[in-house]
Parts: sequence; structure tokens; C-alpha cells
Amino acid sequence: MKPIATLFLLALLFASPPLKASCGSLEDLRWMLGEWRSVSDQNTTTEFWKEVSDNTFEGWGSVRARIDGQLKSEESLRLLSMSGSIFYVVKVAHNVSPVAFEMTHCAAENAVFENAAHDFPKRIAYRLDKSVMQVRLSDGAEKGFEIRFKPVDDD
Repeated sequence: MKPIATLFLLALLFASPPLKASCGSLEDLRWMLGEWRSVSDQNTTTEFWKEVSDNTFEGWGSVRARIDGQLKSEESLRLLSMSGSIFYVVKVAHNVSPVAFEMTHCAAENAVFENAAHDFPKRIAYRLDKSVMQVRLSDGAEKGFEIRFKPVDDD
């Protein structure tokens, strides 16, 4: 191959947009369905997902004080497949509008959703490791935290 053609192909390769998620439908995220719980010294955090249609999973999340069960926070969750992408949409009480995160990575039992314009989190990463669903919320770099959920029926 001629040097100019090689340089042109390399330029195209590095100028290409980042790879999109490899999952094509919510079918690839079925492992998230069900009820999940994380218990710490202070809180019990629960996340629940159910399939509504081929294009929609609905969920909710809550944090309750472990001692008295008082509700500390609650959120409405959705996974939507539309316009060739998958979106994670969350509605919390302190935001007027829902916040959408687009899926940027997906592999077996692993999904990453990002919204660079959001204050925090900018990145939400789900990963199933054996029977533990790990959810990492971060600024896309170092700042963040992880919640380790177990299926409720395993408690």
C-alpha cells in the first residue's frame, strides 16, 4: 500500500467516532430484571426492574434508614430502546425533569450509560458479577461510589 493511502486510512481510523454500545435491544439487559437489595450499617437500598414491553423496562429505587425504615430518597427508573439507542432515564424528587443517560457500552452482563452534561453522576455503570449486581455512579473519572446489590430472593 502506498504511504499516502496508509496515512489516509490511519487518519480515518483515529478520526472515527467512539464505538457505540454493542447491545441492540433491551433483550441484552434482561439480567437487570428483578428486585435487588443492598444493606449497609445505615441504609437499605432497593432497586427493582420489570419488563413493560420489548422497548421499555420500568423500575424504581429507594433508600431507607435501616433503623426505622424511614424513606430517605426514591427514584423512578426507565430503560428505553428508541431511535437506535438505549437510554437510562431517571426521575428524582430534586430535579424538575427526568435525566437521560445514553448507553455507551454494553457487553455480557455489563452496561454503561453516560450524560456528560449532567452534574453528577455523568456515568452509571451496571455489572453483574456472579449473583451481585454492581452499580457504579461516577463523574466519569475518579469521583463516585458503588452499590453492590444482591437479588432479594437470596436474602
